[in-house]
Amino acid sequence: MKKLVPQNLTHRGTVQAEAFLLSAQISSEAEMRRRALVLWTAGARIFRFNRDLIVHLPKAIRTDTRKSLGLPFVRYGGILSAFPLEKKDLSNFADAGECLVLLDKGFIQTVRLQDLETENVGEWFDVSDLKIVETETLGADVAAAPIVMKTVSDAGLNLRENLKSVPQADAQLNEILAKLKELRASNDANSAARNANGFSGSASSSLAGFFESVFGGLKNLFASGSGNGESGGYTKSDANDLPNFAQTKPGFFSKAYNRLRHLTVSAVIEMRMARFFGRRQAKYLTEMMEKFERGDLAEALKYAIPLEDMQALRQMMEKPTALFAPSPRSRLEISFGQNANGSSINLEAEWFERLRQLYRQSFERLEAQGRIEEASFVLAELLKSNHEAVEFLARHGKHRVAAELAEARSLPKETVVRQWFLAGEKARAVRLAVLHDCFEYAVTKLEGENSETGAELREIWAETLARSGNFPAAVDVIWKLEDKRARAVGWIEKTIEFGGAPAARMLARKTMLFPENFDEIKEKFREILSGKDFEAVEKRAAFARAVFKQKINDELRVLLRPLIRKISNDAAENVSPTLELKEFRELVVMAKDNALRTDLPTFSPTASSAAPNELFEITISAADKGASQIYDACVLPNGRIAVALGEAGIKILAGDNRQIAYFDQPAHKLVVSSFATRAVALAARGDIFRLARIDFVERRASYWCDRKINAFAADFDGNTWFVGIDDEFYAIDANHKNFEALWRVSDVGGAVHSVVRSEKQAKFLTLDAKGFETWWYELPGLTLRARNRRNWLDAAAGDGVLFSANISEGGYSVVIMQQLDEETKHPRFYADIFDHEHLARRFDFPPETVRTNRPEIYNQYAVLTGYSENQAVVNVFFGGGTLIAAIVLEAAKNVSVKSSGKLLTVADDCGRLLVYDYKNRMLRQNLRL
Repeated sequence: MKKLVPQNLTHRGTVQAEAFLLSAQISSEAEMRRRALVLWTAGARIFRFNRDLIVHLPKAIRTDTRKSLGLPFVRYGGILSAFPLEKKDLSNFADAGECLVLLDKGFIQTVRLQDLETENVGEWFDVSDLKIVETETLGADVAAAPIVMKTVSDAGLNLRENLKSVPQADAQLNEILAKLKELRASNDANSAARNANGFSGSASSSLAGFFESVFGGLKNLFASGSGNGESGGYTKSDANDLPNFAQTKPGFFSKAYNRLRHLTVSAVIEMRMARFFGRRQAKYLTEMMEKFERGDLAEALKYAIPLEDMQALRQMMEKPTALFAPSPRSRLEISFGQNANGSSINLEAEWFERLRQLYRQSFERLEAQGRIEEASFVLAELLKSNHEAVEFLARHGKHRVAAELAEARSLPKETVVRQWFLAGEKARAVRLAVLHDCFEYAVTKLEGENSETGAELREIWAETLARSGNFPAAVDVIWKLEDKRARAVGWIEKTIEFGGAPAARMLARKTMLFPENFDEIKEKFREILSGKDFEAVEKRAAFARAVFKQKINDELRVLLRPLIRKISNDAAENVSPTLELKEFRELVVMAKDNALRTDLPTFSPTASSAAPNELFEITISAADKGASQIYDACVLPNGRIAVALGEAGIKILAGDNRQIAYFDQPAHKLVVSSFATRAVALAARGDIFRLARIDFVERRASYWCDRKINAFAADFDGNTWFVGIDDEFYAIDANHKNFEALWRVSDVGGAVHSVVRSEKQAKFLTLDAKGFETWWYELPGLTLRARNRRNWLDAAAGDGVLFSANISEGGYSVVIMQQLDEETKHPRFYADIFDHEHLARRFDFPPETVRTNRPEIYNQYAVLTGYSENQAVVNVFFGGGTLIAAIVLEAAKNVSVKSSGKLLTVADDCGRLLVYDYKNRMLRQNLRL
């Protein structure tokens, strides 16, 4: 074996240290103990090595060797070394076991952990004078989000209890249902076994085939002997279909044949059921059917078994049972005619169809007798005709049972909401409608049935939209209620006052709805025409597009004429237009300006201000900084910027850096609604967040609650906010006074690491040492569409460590890995950007990178932020991994990024605030606070 000669005597840079040696030669005993306690964590062990102390941690921690409290040991296989080792060096310690390797006076020393003396840390503390002081809590413990609605499940629905007229089940029924469940579980295995034994589905010796061959001849005899076209004899088509049990004017022979055949089929079926299901159970089913046939419905319902539960039994019985040993085929050929060896009629299907008919006939009989609850039971429980049962219950005033049934059987959410509202459970109906965004159907349906009830729900719908900040939609909804239009006037004024593109759209609507206020409208319209900045161009386009949705009147035409000329001037001045040429020409026609139509201005789309493949780069020097520390920022629709300043509160800034508003609520993160009229402000308090709610329209802010949250969506729809708490995923009611969950997924297999949402889907990601798993729910129905696990380390990373990961709603994902450089022994970071399952780009962070932010993904854009000792670099990638922007912020230690539409806001702890335009690849704002 070659003698080991260390190339480096100690580790350098940043390492993953699992143990530390605290030397008595350079520290006193008290100092060594102090450092050991600083390093200590749950599960750590402390050993005495001569006069020194060794702290062994349960998990490696990242350590800067220049600032380490002791000599760090790094794991190499089964050993912990105080100096760097190559893979070829490990053979020198093959038989050492779990040990420490260090240099002592120039010699390599190996120390086995099991030979070390464990230090009794308890003896370090003198507690003889300790006095116990009774304390009182300053506040209640932070509770988890309570579920405000218990979901009605099919397993928990007991229709026999809810429908009082339905008799209680026979004592044997639960036993029978359990047996059917057991049979269903073993059905697939039995089918596979039969296939392996080579039994054909058309075996001539099957029991059903045997009896059918006998009664096939009788059928023809009775049919020919009837001599009457109305006798009910079998036709040619009947040979391939189920027999007709209710024929008109049956002849004597036909009735005799039907009766004889019915008795025989029942006997055959009972024999086959006994084989697969048990003799006692088969007799139970036969007796149950006889009770229905006799019309003894009160007694029959005690025994009744749902058809759905009997499907496994039917599938098993339809497998042929051999009476004799199968014989080999004499020849191999395909027969295109009727198989003489097979059954011409499926007896099992016939028997089950007869049972279904009996259930249906029983329902009709019970309905005719006015026994509504029993009839509902047959529909819902025996036939499992869920939609029909819900409508039948509702028609007869059984709204609560109808609502429970609709929810338990997973009927469309619109139906569930409507039934709960009819049942008088308005709060539950509204919560479900908010969660699943399904007001419209329920309102339309109720208005058609009961104008008063429909109007009440429409008003609630409008108020819910307004509370979420979607004032334009709220106006549209409530406008149909003439006596409630005063509420719409208030929402219109709030939107116009808020400003931005939404205000321009609402101004166009106000011109149509309230032409009598034209003088006031003209003053607001002049503000839209006068601006020359990016926001003004957006407002003009928003006003123009809103006109297409209005009934044009003379007042709107007056405003259109100067607007069209201004939009034309924007294009001429090389301001990127937001209107298509077709839209522009349509506006000219709507304006009815003959002079303008005759001399139509030039309107041609201009190129983007940056070349499509040009990389945008900017460096902000360390000296170019502000006085404030910015934790988060977001651009609002009116062009203003909301800035989170930590404990200093929240400011609203105009584009020229003027302060518009201030909220005295601490904020390290802002979660802004889709309409940017509301926000949730989060302030970190250890592993707890202090939550506050911000209303940008009313300019109000208030404390909400304190909650533990692992991860959260960066925005919400105004009503529902998706968060991860430990290993559970929640939909939180963002407008309720308490922190309450409308919906929850529990035990997702790991702590929720990140959450994203869009209008049509919500996703979350769990992360562990091997890889990550993504869950995808379709909105608004909250239907699980996909669950994908990627064991990334097993596939590609080698000795790397999964550092972080994130996903987007559009199918993109980013994985950041940390790997030890073989030459420098320093950690290296790289990121893999995936377009769905395809690896689109691998990006290597610069070698000097010491840490990274969690990757952020916005639609098709991925933002990766890395830190070195003296700067931060924000890299923006598009689609398949094309680098489109690199923003260098010297001296920055903490950077936040947030996307709002086509703008990316970048803020740092040096008071710098930048707004980057994805589309035009340019800076819109470059401010200092």
